[in-house]
Amino acid sequence: MDRADATRTITRLEIDGHAMVLSAEHDVLDLMRRIEEAARGQPTFVDVAGDRAIMSVLITANTRVMISVEQVDRIAPTVAPNEAPFLDWDSW
Repeated sequence: MDRADATRTITRLEIDGHAMVLSAEHDVLDLMRRIEEAARGQPTFVDVAGDRAIMSVLITANTRVMISVEQVDRIAPTVAPNEAPFLDWDSW
């Protein structure tokens, strides 16, 4: 398995502090265009398809929006972060 197969892309949308993961099929550039158009005019609802829900978000000129795209490993870690062994300075 090469590195491209070992990762997947996750796109996150945050609107006024409320975050959601977008569905893989979502056209991010189209969503950005629709949000920009709504922010320039009268308050307008914009439909957003998440990975587990579909939402309509009211966008105004004061709405704070952040979109991030990241590559994450497809392979789950063998140890959960809260179960990782504690290393003490004396262990070194």
